Amino acid sequence: MPALGVAKRRLGARLDSAATAGEGTQNLLCAYLAAAVLAGLLANILLGWWWLDPVVALGIAGRPYGKASKPGTARNAAEMRRQPGRASPDS
Repeated sequence: MPALGVAKRRLGARLDSAATAGEGTQNLLCAYLAAAVLAGLLANILLGWWWLDPVVALGIAGRPYGKASKPGTARNAAEMRRQPGRASPDS
């Protein structure tokens, strides 16, 4: 799964397709979550660390938020449209 995600992100960049690149990112996040669940289950069974799975899940959940706040994303594009003096792409 991670290899597929990396390949989709590269293909999306080559094709200039945000949808394909985003799908690659989603595949990578799914792989991270699967690994986190496996690590959490193993840590719970072998070491009794019941708290590890939720902690790792919270860390992974913060990753998409960090990516969404980078320049060039839809959120920032919407903020730029609201700035006075800038031409709106909708008009």
